[in-house]
Amino acid sequence: MLLEVQLYFDKIHFHHLIGLNKLRDIRQVTRNTPNLYTDVMNGMITYNDISQSVFFDEIADRLDYFPFLERMLDSEEVIIKHNWSMAKSSVMAKAIIYSKIGDLYIHYFIDEAEHNGKYFGRTFFTRLDRLYLHDRPYKILEKRKYIDGVEVELPSRQQI
Repeated sequence: MLLEVQLYFDKIHFHHLIGLNKLRDIRQVTRNTPNLYTDVMNGMITYNDISQSVFFDEIADRLDYFPFLERMLDSEEVIIKHNWSMAKSSVMAKAIIYSKIGDLYIHYFIDEAEHNGKYFGRTFFTRLDRLYLHDRPYKILEKRKYIDGVEVELPSRQQI
């Protein structure tokens, strides 16, 4: 089976990917808007701000490992079909891109938007086990990277 994935990142997805939705006691991050992403990137909302939340421990690993996401996507990491019924998961996603760092599995769940072949990040988190990793991996035949609609060269394996 051939699966074509056009993965895109929309600012509106950032809120959930790094878990800001779990910080119910920090008013400035409870809203999910494209401006939230911009506020974080511009330093208007800082790590120090969100680390004050009593719920911060629930998302600390996401924040620590989210910077690895682009490197995961640029590399030859593994993508597998997500079998939510086997994992007894509530995550509704079509596939998982994952990487292993030490004993930790980094999961990036992706889902198809409106059945048009374009995929977005549904959620991102880490685990110490293989609970979600049941199916055989897809073989990656071709990979291209675009930033703001312009194709850019992927780093070589030595650079990753």
